[in-house]
Amino acid sequence: MARQAGDPISSDTQAIEQEPAQRRFAREKISLAVAQDILRDVAELRPGDRLPSEAEMLGQFGVARSSLREGLRILEVLGLIEIRTGPGGGPVVRRVDVVDLGRTTSFYLQANGMTMRELVDARLDLEPMMVAKAARRRDPELLQRLRAANETARDHLSDDDVEWADASNLFHRVLAGYSGNRVLDFMAGAFSEIYRKRLKTAIVRMEGREAVHATHMDIAAAIAAGKAERAERLMREHMVDYAARVAARFPYVMDTVIDWE
Repeated sequence: MARQAGDPISSDTQAIEQEPAQRRFAREKISLAVAQDILRDVAELRPGDRLPSEAEMLGQFGVARSSLREGLRILEVLGLIEIRTGPGGGPVVRRVDVVDLGRTTSFYLQANGMTMRELVDARLDLEPMMVAKAARRRDPELLQRLRAANETARDHLSDDDVEWADASNLFHRVLAGYSGNRVLDFMAGAFSEIYRKRLKTAIVRMEGREAVHATHMDIAAAIAAGKAERAERLMREHMVDYAARVAARFPYVMDTVIDWE
């Protein structure tokens, strides 16, 4: 953020503004190296754990306070830590999830001018493949969660658009975590999160909800039976229909650039 006229200038800020560009660039690379080192340490911690004090980390890394703070800020922006203020404050480890990845990913999607249409197309290709993987695994926890998701959607068939959309999309959000490949699961969850935040209303009108719910039930049954090809085909047909519904109901949205949220 640019400093406004009249704002107090800290000694650290004065040093940054006065140092040569080459030295400043080198210092910024140091802050990234600090962030990378902290990330390696955080991998062994749990959400809620506190990082060492600033004094301890300065001694550990042997860097300037400004570089340490910039490194911590990188991790805070990416969602890995939360910097708490007040007595007993400081950096605390957070659980990084698909919401964080979705937020970060949307930054790069916007920077490259990528659209909602491309996001929908990506889901159309990705989700059928993941459903086939899930059917081959037949994870008992997944089957239980799919049943619960479909029961929730059934209970919201006559609700308003927002409540129905949230209940119906739960089916897809559950499936995004059970392909057996954590990288695919994380990416699919992030895509679903990006979409969910930008299209909060239902794609399916009231008269079509029963058919969508029935399709979700059929997909869940194919997964439970281990019929990977059937599950993949049903999901692909479902996603093609879904993409057409998005384009029909929100034509002005499909070609808009995904915004960073």
